[in-house]
Amino acid sequence: MELIDFVPRQTLRRELGWQDVLLVPTGDLQLGGIGFWKTGYIEYLKDCVKTANGAPILLVTTGDMVDRNSPSNRRKIANAELYDSVRAGQITIGEQDIEEVIDLFQTYIPEADIIGFISGHHYMDFGDGTNTDSRLADHFGASYLGDCAVVHLNFKQDDHTSKTVKIWLHHGQGTASPIKKLEKIAAEWDGIDLFLMGHTPHIETKVKGRMYTTTQGNLHHRTVKLAGTGGWLRGYTLNSSDVEGNLPKGNYVEEAMMAPCPLGGIKIWLRPWKNQHGAGVKIEVVL
Repeated sequence: MELIDFVPRQTLRRELGWQDVLLVPTGDLQLGGIGFWKTGYIEYLKDCVKTANGAPILLVTTGDMVDRNSPSNRRKIANAELYDSVRAGQITIGEQDIEEVIDLFQTYIPEADIIGFISGHHYMDFGDGTNTDSRLADHFGASYLGDCAVVHLNFKQDDHTSKTVKIWLHHGQGTASPIKKLEKIAAEWDGIDLFLMGHTPHIETKVKGRMYTTTQGNLHHRTVKLAGTGGWLRGYTLNSSDVEGNLPKGNYVEEAMMAPCPLGGIKIWLRPWKNQHGAGVKIEVVL
């Protein structure tokens, strides 16, 4: 579990002042596997830049950026007595996956200030204390967020008015709706404004209400947003083949007769506001 107060990178010469910010939570590319919808993902990144229209962009991942390796594969590899040359070949492939993710971000959403990288189920463990996501975090000067994190985004106005948005992040588990999972988590966490998870490709959002009282005897209401961040792995692809390219073969979705799901991602506007009654940050999830 990680807890960070996000500070914008100085190289971008931006601060989280009292201005609208576009948050881009992205993951579940499973790059390198059968079915990664690369063209669709590129269009999504381009659309994020277009939607921001010059506003600051913050990006955070929700895991499974690459396809290799699954938890069972990592266990098998760890227990196998592989030749050094075989292991070196695996590492080379893992490094190529990282370079492709870097190229996608640097080419299509270079404006983004990257908060950090969550690890999911699929990643390569390089055997030196690093993995796919930690190396991506190091490259971008971002935080490696492990399995779960709470991120604080602090908005501050010139007159010292400040508000903090608290975001709970996890890759996710299971096959159920992400909202059902997040509703259970949200019931256990106090003070969180936005709950996000990936893992399932379902793009969903829900608003929950919270009532609270103050020591001054006032009754207030606040909203909490829950959202699944989507995915980019096509379940069924035409003319897919095995790794040798010889025989027709689908990915695990096709093999298990799973239902195909709409692919895509979400964007989230964080809009600070202030009036005579108070101040806050409005959260708008865009599907």
